[in-house]
Parts: sequence; C-alpha cells; structure tokens
Amino acid sequence: MKRTGWLLWWAGLLGQLAGCGGNGGAAPPQLGLQAGESRLFSVPLTLGDTPTAVSVTVADNPEDPLLPLVQLDSADETFNDDRVTVTRASGTVIEGQLATTRATTWAVLIDWLSNGSRVRLTLVANAQTRTGEGNLTASSNSGSGSDAGSGSGGQDGGTQPTVTDPETPAPTDLTVAASNTVVAFDNTAGLPLRGRLVTPAGTGPLPALVVLHGCQGLWDDAANWVLKGQFQDWAAICQEEGFVALFVDSFGPRNLPSFCAKAPPDDAVCSPAYERTKDAFGALNYLRGLAYVDADRIGVLGFSHGAETAIAALVDTAYVAQPTWTVKSGGVTWPVAAPQAPPAAGGFACGVAYYPGCGFYSYWGSPGNANSGKYRPTAPLAILHAARDPLYTGGYPPVLVQKAVNGGASAANGNPTALQAFADASHSFDGKTSGADGAASTAARTVARAFFNAHLRP
Repeated sequence: MKRTGWLLWWAGLLGQLAGCGGNGGAAPPQLGLQAGESRLFSVPLTLGDTPTAVSVTVADNPEDPLLPLVQLDSADETFNDDRVTVTRASGTVIEGQLATTRATTWAVLIDWLSNGSRVRLTLVANAQTRTGEGNLTASSNSGSGSDAGSGSGGQDGGTQPTVTDPETPAPTDLTVAASNTVVAFDNTAGLPLRGRLVTPAGTGPLPALVVLHGCQGLWDDAANWVLKGQFQDWAAICQEEGFVALFVDSFGPRNLPSFCAKAPPDDAVCSPAYERTKDAFGALNYLRGLAYVDADRIGVLGFSHGAETAIAALVDTAYVAQPTWTVKSGGVTWPVAAPQAPPAAGGFACGVAYYPGCGFYSYWGSPGNANSGKYRPTAPLAILHAARDPLYTGGYPPVLVQKAVNGGASAANGNPTALQAFADASHSFDGKTSGADGAASTAARTVARAFFNAHLRP
C-alpha cells in the first residue's frame, strides 16, 4: 500500500470545527494506549467495482484523553493528498468532508464503536452511497513523543495494516477484556452524553445493562469521572456476573448538579416519563453497536429517578397511546410530550427499578386508581422497594403494578410485573452496609442478580 497523503486530524480541534470545544464536545472513547503507542486499523471498502481499504491510525491525545488523534489513508491512489474538513463531532461519530482530486466531495462518516469492535465508513457522492464495514484489525507500534500517531505504519517501514478481503466479511471479534472506561455517545435526540462502560473478561455475545442513577447523580468526583460507591459496587457485580454495563450520566450534559424533588413544569428538562428515556435508549443503541454485546439481551437497571426512567423506558407505547399527554402538580394540569418509543431494533429485554416514585404526576392516569389511565411494560419488570419509604407507603407502587396487570402483563405474555418491598428499609437503601437498609441492600441485590440472569441468559 502506498502511504502518501496522510490526513491528520487533531481531534482536539474537532470541537472547534464542529462548534463545540474541549470536553464539552462528545468524542470517541479513549483507547487506553500506552505512552508513545498508536494502533492501526483497516476497514474493507469497495468503491464501485474496485476493492480497496481505508486504514485508520489512532493515538491517545495527551491534551485530552477522550479526544484521540486520528489519521486516514487509503490504497486507492485517488485519495492521496486529499484534505479533510471536519464538520461535526458528536457522540461516537466523526463526520467530515473529503475533497478528492477527482473534484468530487465525499462525506466521510467513521462510526467509532470501541477498540476491538467494528467500524463503518460511508462515502457519499452525487447521491450514490458506498459503504465498507469491517472488523477492526489492530497492530500496535511505538512512536516517539507526541508524534505517536504518525509513527504508526508511516513511510519509514512501520507495520502495515491487515487488509481484509472485502468480498469476505471479517469475522467479528467477540473476545473482550475486563475494562472500566469513560465513553461518549448521543441520546436519541442528539444530546451528547458521557458514561462509564464496564466490561467483564469473556467471549460474547454478552448480556448487558444500562444503569440509570438517582436524583443525586452518577459521580462521586465528576471532574475525574469517579463513580459513586454504590455504582462502583454494581460495576464489580456486573463484571462478576459477566454483564457489560453502561452507567449513564444524565445530569452533567444538562448542567444539573442534582435533580431531587422537582415537580412540573420544572422537571421537564429531565423528566423520567418522557425526557430521560432518550438517554436510556441512546445507551441501548450504543451497546447494540458493540460487537461483543448481544443486541437482544440488554436490560435496564434504575435507582429512584432512574428507576422511574426505567419504568417509562419499558412502557408499551402502542398500548398507552392517546392524543394528548398531561401531568398534574399543585392543582395545575400541564401539557407534556408523549412517551418515547423504543428504537426500531426494539426496547429493553427486562428491567429492575429500585424504589421509584410511581405517581408520575398522573402521567399514566391517577396514581391512586388502578382503573384510571394505562400502564404496562413490554418486558419483565421487577420493582424493588423499601417498606418504610414514603414513595412506597403512599400506595402508588401497587397501583402501578395493578394497572400493568389490568393491561395483560403476565409471565404468559412475556411481561410479568412484580413488586417486592423490603422490611424496615428506607429510600436509597442500595449500597448501605448496616441495619435494615444493609440487609435490604444485600437481599435486593441477590434478587436483582437472579432476575437479570433469568431474563438475559439464553
């Protein structure tokens, strides 16, 4: 492969070119490379009838580990000496315009899923789309200092990329190492999100969970992406059980330090009923893009505000459909958005909701009347509550479950809905280590683990 015309993207400039700078602009996940190391990938591509390949060199950026350095090259000579202008950097996607020597403008879309996963590259010209998709074929090379990216596979005889025959789809690498990294992705409305992706050591396809925090947020130290102790526990549990887990930060991107006791209309910015579900489904889409994740075995785990989001993310939108949607608070009725429909590929396979407030401001009808309004999930749902929690003693959780049963939720229909309250436990008992809350935490985690194993294993 002739290796002239390297196209260097300083990814730290992506945000400026895309109208968003620094860590505020979402970017590909960091690859965890060693100092002075880069990785070279190749993607099979057919342009018309001519097989070729596009190679990509990625190196960690010392200025911002979440914004790696990226280079492109191609065996097709027509790409040599071309220039790239980045037009968007959002989530796990970089879009740019590649002006070729053929006086044709190509749109370049590289979808970064994760190291060891698959990559898709699409070229669009004159209304014609040509796509190459392949397994990331990686080789590591030592560079020197900040030139690590250019030291990989350059003209000085570095290791060349392995080119996969475009006529034969590359085998998907389902092997994954234990890891815990910060990743970036978009919700279904295009809002850039960050979270922690935790993987076990194993061979896929693996089951996975989207984990949704409560009203106090995800981070113990947001500046350094350190999870709260409760979620560090769950990261370890997921690795032990063999689940991939994506812990989603819904508050940081919305500049919300916390979101407790918010009522309509102030809760609209992150309503668990119709807004935060976009985050849950964005995380679901992200996990489905990982080669080692089983796309049909992804569950949702939520706590308090996140539990309400999980309940809403599981709703059967066709069953509850109505012309207009409202919520009620302080004697006022507020018009709001309809529930978010799941992605075209389908919703979550099951869900566990820890101590949710099941009133939803009358979003599913009167929270005290099982015959008012509608609710039912599309998949198995377990609600784990605290017997001394006012959100439970108010009586709304049993009513919500009864609404689901009234709508036909059952094991026979594939969407059983169950409620379990733990004796003497208070709200936010998960992660506690003593007293009734400690006992409830231990017992509920045992229930949750068994539930997810029952519904996410073949």
